[in-house]
Amino acid sequence: STLMEKNIDILDDLRDIKSNIQTLFIPPKEIISAASNFFSIYDNYHIDFEETYYDLNKVLLKPLTKGKNSKEQNAILEKFEDIIKGKVRMKDNKFYIKGKDIGEIEMGLVAEGDRKLATILHLVSNGALNSNTVLFWDEPESNLNPNRMKYITQALVELAKMNVQIFLTTHSYFLLQEFSMFAQYEAKKNDLGVNFISLYEEDGQILSDCAPQAYDLKHNSIVEEFESLYNREQEKLYDN
Repeated sequence: STLMEKNIDILDDLRDIKSNIQTLFIPPKEIISAASNFFSIYDNYHIDFEETYYDLNKVLLKPLTKGKNSKEQNAILEKFEDIIKGKVRMKDNKFYIKGKDIGEIEMGLVAEGDRKLATILHLVSNGALNSNTVLFWDEPESNLNPNRMKYITQALVELAKMNVQIFLTTHSYFLLQEFSMFAQYEAKKNDLGVNFISLYEEDGQILSDCAPQAYDLKHNSIVEEFESLYNREQEKLYDN
Protein backbone atom coordinates (compact mmCIF):
# COMPACT_ATOMS: atom_id res chain seq x y z
CA SER A 1 0.00 0.00 0.00
CA THR A 2 1.10 3.59 -0.58
CA LEU A 3 2.08 6.03 2.17
CA MET A 4 -1.16 7.94 1.57
CA GLU A 5 -3.21 4.77 2.04
CA LYS A 6 -1.34 4.03 5.28
CA ASN A 7 -2.03 7.54 6.54
CA ILE A 8 -5.73 7.14 5.72
CA ASP A 9 -5.79 3.83 7.62
CA ILE A 10 -4.20 5.50 10.65
CA LEU A 11 -6.74 8.33 10.54
CA ASP A 12 -9.59 5.82 10.36
CA ASP A 13 -8.18 4.01 13.40
CA LEU A 14 -7.97 7.28 15.32
CA ARG A 15 -11.57 8.13 14.43
CA ASP A 16 -12.68 4.71 15.67
CA ILE A 17 -10.84 5.22 18.95
CA LYS A 18 -12.28 8.71 19.38
CA SER A 19 -15.82 7.55 18.60
CA ASN A 20 -15.60 4.88 21.32
CA ILE A 21 -14.33 7.23 24.02
CA GLN A 22 -16.90 9.05 26.14
CA THR A 23 -16.28 11.72 28.74
CA LEU A 24 -18.16 12.11 32.00
CA PHE A 25 -17.91 15.13 34.28
CA ILE A 26 -19.06 15.02 37.90
CA PRO A 27 -19.33 18.50 39.45
CA PRO A 28 -18.89 19.31 43.17
CA LYS A 29 -22.62 19.44 44.01
CA GLU A 30 -24.65 16.25 43.92
CA ILE A 31 -27.70 16.07 41.65
CA ILE A 32 -29.00 12.53 42.18
CA SER A 33 -31.45 13.57 44.93
CA ALA A 34 -33.22 15.99 42.54
CA ALA A 35 -32.95 13.93 39.36
CA SER A 36 -36.69 13.43 38.82
CA ASN A 37 -37.54 17.16 38.83
CA PHE A 38 -34.27 18.68 37.68
CA PHE A 39 -35.09 18.99 33.97
CA SER A 40 -38.36 20.87 34.46
CA ILE A 41 -36.80 23.24 36.99
CA TYR A 42 -33.69 23.83 34.87
CA ASP A 43 -35.71 24.48 31.69
CA ASN A 44 -38.18 26.89 33.28
CA TYR A 45 -36.27 28.78 35.97
CA HIS A 46 -33.00 30.61 36.45
CA ILE A 47 -31.12 28.39 38.88
CA ASP A 48 -27.49 28.36 39.94
CA PHE A 49 -26.49 25.19 38.11
CA GLU A 50 -24.13 24.91 35.17
CA GLU A 51 -24.97 22.89 32.06
CA THR A 52 -22.69 20.12 33.34
CA TYR A 53 -25.37 19.25 35.92
CA TYR A 54 -27.94 18.97 33.14
CA ASP A 55 -25.66 16.61 31.21
CA LEU A 56 -25.00 14.49 34.29
CA ASN A 57 -28.72 14.22 35.01
CA LYS A 58 -29.35 12.85 31.52
CA VAL A 59 -26.76 10.14 32.08
CA LEU A 60 -28.10 9.31 35.55
CA LEU A 61 -31.61 8.66 34.21
CA LYS A 62 -30.43 6.14 31.64
CA PRO A 63 -31.97 2.71 32.33
CA LEU A 64 -29.82 -0.16 33.55
CA THR A 65 -28.17 -2.32 30.90
CA LYS A 66 -29.35 -5.88 30.37
CA GLY A 67 -27.25 -8.92 31.20
CA LYS A 68 -24.84 -9.72 33.99
CA ASN A 69 -22.32 -7.26 35.35
CA SER A 70 -18.67 -7.83 34.58
CA LYS A 71 -16.26 -8.96 37.29
CA GLU A 72 -14.79 -5.44 37.35
CA GLN A 73 -18.23 -3.84 37.71
CA ASN A 74 -19.12 -6.11 40.62
CA ALA A 75 -15.85 -5.29 42.39
CA ILE A 76 -16.63 -1.56 42.17
CA LEU A 77 -20.27 -1.98 43.17
CA GLU A 78 -19.28 -4.01 46.22
CA LYS A 79 -16.82 -1.30 47.31
CA PHE A 80 -19.38 1.48 47.06
CA GLU A 81 -22.30 -0.53 48.46
CA ASP A 82 -20.18 -1.38 51.49
CA ILE A 83 -19.50 2.32 52.06
CA ILE A 84 -23.10 3.54 51.77
CA LYS A 85 -24.52 0.41 53.45
CA GLY A 86 -26.92 -0.41 50.65
CA LYS A 87 -27.76 -0.60 46.96
CA VAL A 88 -28.99 2.23 44.75
CA ARG A 89 -32.47 1.77 43.34
CA MET A 90 -34.32 3.94 40.80
CA LYS A 91 -38.13 4.01 40.63
CA ASP A 92 -40.06 6.52 38.49
CA ASN A 93 -36.83 8.50 38.03
CA LYS A 94 -36.42 8.84 41.80
CA PHE A 95 -33.44 7.35 43.59
CA TYR A 96 -33.31 5.41 46.84
CA ILE A 97 -30.74 3.54 48.90
CA LYS A 98 -31.94 0.13 50.01
CA GLY A 99 -30.02 -1.72 52.68
CA LYS A 100 -30.51 -4.71 54.93
CA ASP A 101 -30.23 -2.67 58.12
CA ILE A 102 -31.66 0.66 56.93
CA GLY A 103 -34.57 -0.35 54.72
CA GLU A 104 -35.33 1.90 51.75
CA ILE A 105 -34.43 5.58 52.13
CA GLU A 106 -35.14 8.41 49.70
CA MET A 107 -31.92 9.84 48.31
CA GLY A 108 -32.80 13.31 49.60
CA LEU A 109 -32.64 11.99 53.18
CA VAL A 110 -29.16 10.52 52.73
CA ALA A 111 -26.00 12.41 53.71
CA GLU A 112 -24.77 14.49 50.77
CA GLY A 113 -21.40 12.76 50.67
CA ASP A 114 -23.13 9.40 50.29
CA ARG A 115 -25.30 10.82 47.49
CA LYS A 116 -22.12 11.52 45.53
CA LEU A 117 -20.94 7.97 46.13
CA ALA A 118 -24.35 6.68 45.08
CA THR A 119 -23.98 8.66 41.85
CA ILE A 120 -20.80 6.78 40.96
CA LEU A 121 -22.40 3.49 41.93
CA HIS A 122 -25.40 4.04 39.67
CA LEU A 123 -23.26 5.24 36.75
CA VAL A 124 -21.35 1.96 36.94
CA SER A 125 -24.61 0.00 37.11
CA ASN A 126 -26.16 1.67 34.05
CA GLY A 127 -22.96 1.36 32.02
CA ALA A 128 -22.18 5.08 31.79
CA LEU A 129 -18.87 4.42 33.55
CA ASN A 130 -17.00 1.78 31.59
CA SER A 131 -13.62 1.00 30.06
CA ASN A 132 -14.15 3.63 27.34
CA THR A 133 -14.91 6.42 29.81
CA VAL A 134 -12.72 9.35 30.75
CA LEU A 135 -13.98 10.52 34.15
CA PHE A 136 -13.50 14.08 35.38
CA TRP A 137 -14.48 14.45 39.04
CA ASP A 138 -14.35 17.92 40.58
CA GLU A 139 -13.63 17.90 44.32
CA PRO A 140 -14.87 14.45 45.42
CA GLU A 141 -14.21 15.52 49.01
CA SER A 142 -16.93 18.19 48.93
CA ASN A 143 -19.39 17.50 51.80
CA LEU A 144 -17.71 14.16 52.41
CA ASN A 145 -16.72 13.01 55.89
CA PRO A 146 -12.88 12.83 56.05
CA ASN A 147 -13.06 9.22 57.25
CA ARG A 148 -14.53 8.29 53.85
CA MET A 149 -11.50 9.47 51.87
CA LYS A 150 -9.79 6.08 51.97
CA TYR A 151 -12.92 4.45 50.55
CA ILE A 152 -13.06 6.99 47.72
CA THR A 153 -9.47 6.10 46.87
CA GLN A 154 -10.16 2.35 46.95
CA ALA A 155 -13.25 2.66 44.77
CA LEU A 156 -11.50 4.86 42.21
CA VAL A 157 -8.64 2.37 42.07
CA GLU A 158 -11.21 -0.27 41.10
CA LEU A 159 -12.50 2.06 38.37
CA ALA A 160 -8.95 2.51 37.09
CA LYS A 161 -8.51 -1.27 36.99
CA MET A 162 -11.53 -1.29 34.69
CA ASN A 163 -9.49 1.01 32.39
CA VAL A 164 -11.44 4.15 33.27
CA GLN A 165 -9.13 7.16 32.83
CA ILE A 166 -9.64 9.41 35.86
CA PHE A 167 -8.89 13.08 36.43
CA LEU A 168 -9.56 14.50 39.90
CA THR A 169 -9.31 18.00 41.28
CA THR A 170 -8.97 18.39 45.02
CA HIS A 171 -8.20 20.89 47.75
CA SER A 172 -8.19 18.21 50.44
CA TYR A 173 -4.99 17.23 52.23
CA PHE A 174 -6.62 13.94 53.28
CA LEU A 175 -7.52 12.91 49.72
CA LEU A 176 -4.15 14.04 48.38
CA GLN A 177 -2.38 12.00 51.05
CA GLU A 178 -4.48 8.90 50.33
CA PHE A 179 -3.53 8.99 46.66
CA SER A 180 0.05 9.85 47.52
CA MET A 181 0.35 6.72 49.66
CA PHE A 182 -1.28 4.64 46.94
CA ALA A 183 1.11 6.01 44.31
CA GLN A 184 4.12 5.24 46.49
CA TYR A 185 3.22 1.80 47.83
CA GLU A 186 0.43 0.23 45.75
CA ALA A 187 0.36 1.59 42.19
CA LYS A 188 3.02 -0.71 40.76
CA LYS A 189 1.45 -3.78 42.37
CA ASN A 190 -1.82 -2.91 40.64
CA ASP A 191 -0.13 -1.98 37.35
CA LEU A 192 -1.60 1.52 37.51
CA GLY A 193 -0.02 4.87 36.78
CA VAL A 194 -0.61 7.95 38.93
CA ASN A 195 0.46 11.51 38.20
CA PHE A 196 0.02 14.61 40.35
CA ILE A 197 -0.47 17.99 38.70
CA SER A 198 -0.53 21.39 40.36
CA LEU A 199 -1.44 24.72 38.80
CA TYR A 200 0.19 27.93 39.94
CA GLU A 201 0.49 31.54 38.86
CA GLU A 202 3.79 33.14 37.96
CA ASP A 203 4.36 36.49 36.25
CA GLY A 204 0.70 36.69 35.30
CA GLN A 205 0.68 33.24 33.70
CA ILE A 206 -0.97 30.00 34.82
CA LEU A 207 1.66 27.26 34.81
CA SER A 208 1.61 23.57 35.70
CA ASP A 209 3.85 21.21 37.59
CA CYS A 210 3.69 17.41 37.21
CA ALA A 211 5.27 14.59 39.22
CA PRO A 212 4.68 10.88 40.00
CA GLN A 213 4.60 11.67 43.74
CA ALA A 214 2.68 14.48 45.41
CA TYR A 215 5.68 15.53 47.49
CA ASP A 216 7.83 15.79 44.37
CA LEU A 217 5.74 18.71 43.12
CA LYS A 218 7.67 21.95 43.30
CA HIS A 219 4.43 23.86 43.79
CA ASN A 220 1.98 22.15 46.14
CA SER A 221 -0.28 24.66 47.89
CA ILE A 222 -2.11 21.94 49.86
CA VAL A 223 1.05 20.60 51.50
CA GLU A 224 2.53 24.09 51.84
CA GLU A 225 -0.52 25.32 53.75
CA PHE A 226 -0.56 22.19 55.93
CA GLU A 227 3.09 22.78 56.85
CA SER A 228 2.39 26.47 57.47
CA LEU A 229 -0.46 25.58 59.83
CA TYR A 230 1.78 23.12 61.69
CA ASN A 231 4.55 25.72 62.03
CA ARG A 232 2.13 28.36 63.34
CA GLU A 233 0.84 25.90 65.91
CA GLN A 234 4.39 25.08 67.04
CA GLU A 235 5.18 28.77 67.40
CA LYS A 236 2.13 29.31 69.61
CA LEU A 237 2.95 26.20 71.62
CA TYR A 238 6.52 27.29 72.39
CA ASP A 239 5.55 30.94 72.91
CA ASN A 240 3.30 29.80 75.74
